[in-house]
Amino acid sequence: MGNVAELKKALTVGRNLKAVYRFREIEPENRVVTRIKSNGVYLRKPNGKESFLDIPKTNLITIDDIGFIIFCAGVRELSPKEKEIIANEPKDEKQEKIDMMGDGSQMFWRRKQYYAENNAEYLNHKKQRGMYYLHGENKVEDENVRGKPCLIYQFVKGENK
Repeated sequence: MGNVAELKKALTVGRNLKAVYRFREIEPENRVVTRIKSNGVYLRKPNGKESFLDIPKTNLITIDDIGFIIFCAGVRELSPKEKEIIANEPKDEKQEKIDMMGDGSQMFWRRKQYYAENNAEYLNHKKQRGMYYLHGENKVEDENVRGKPCLIYQFVKGENK
């Protein structure tokens, strides 16, 4: 096994999986595939409730005969172009003071338009093309960069219903 298409074929209704990692090591927990969608599967937990397992982009998943690992989106430094866009963001101190006294929308809409014109809305509080700007860290969370493991599932051999 090696690609997402093969994983989707392997995740048939009744297939047993064992969750062994969910953002940290956990007590192994059996799950059963109950329904299949084009972008993921529904899994029945031991308590009888269902949860949806989203199957991410190929670069955020590793698949082998034992199971699969789903990675979180990675965090990267700003590119020079992104730094330039942020540095040239519209600023108007007088209007910002007026906005503080009123509804605060004039500069918001100017900045929103500026980032849209630069095709960088992800730098202004909106997820776009799998990217989101982390303001406190001055970095970008990017689904094209593999981060830390989020979920690890193992296939349970010979126990399909």
